[in-house]
Amino acid sequence: MRQTFPVLLAGVLSAGVLAPIPAHAQDDSPDDAWAFVIGAGGGIAPEYEGSEDYDLVPYAMIRVERGPYWAALTGPELKANVLPDETFEFGPLVRYRGERDDVSNDAVDALEDVDAAVEVGGFAAIDHDGWLAEASVVQDVGGGHEGLLAELEAGYRFTVSEAFSLTALASTGYASGGYMSAYFGVDNDDSVRSGLDAYDADAGFKDVGLSLRARYAFSEAWALTGVASYKRLLGDAADSPVVDDEGSENQVTGIVGLSYAF
Repeated sequence: MRQTFPVLLAGVLSAGVLAPIPAHAQDDSPDDAWAFVIGAGGGIAPEYEGSEDYDLVPYAMIRVERGPYWAALTGPELKANVLPDETFEFGPLVRYRGERDDVSNDAVDALEDVDAAVEVGGFAAIDHDGWLAEASVVQDVGGGHEGLLAELEAGYRFTVSEAFSLTALASTGYASGGYMSAYFGVDNDDSVRSGLDAYDADAGFKDVGLSLRARYAFSEAWALTGVASYKRLLGDAADSPVVDDEGSENQVTGIVGLSYAF
């Protein structure tokens, strides 16, 4: 199975590209009322991290809220806020990252497969007067890359009208040696099979990015969201033969989704 890069679709504020849409559709609802959002859509994303080939990818999400508390399943990522606060959020995060196997590029396909990862950790976020920021840290416990990822994203939400908003964010990500070795390293056996030069990828900042999200609410219930995201691979990730010889350090993702709140 290909490792189409679904993690990019897991949220603008969590290394992915489409954030859950707030379910506070009715300001006069009781603080302890339940609210729900469901959404679906699709877009394009790199086939795997560092790939120059792109795939069409589906998108789906569900979010449940009660007052300031919420849980959201966005693509392959599950998050929940446990703080009783409207400005600050904090909670657990679980993310599934598919295996890298059977990819289009023959040289990368000849490398040892990278098994699926289950990344477990937490996040902290702030949303105040249009300013947004989120930091997350996750560790693979599923035996895929067996590494750690720390990600930071920050930006501003421009409220153009009651129905229309634009959100611009900048991001960066740090990866441990285990992650970098799994996705960007080439050991001697890999080199023989693929023809790529042997390469040791060390821990470090692996990317910086920019994203722009536009959201238009047709009503209190229905909303359309479009997101465009660009990431530039850095350091040992960009210098890897997986990227430098066979892929691209420029990673672009786009997605459109329709949501319904009730």
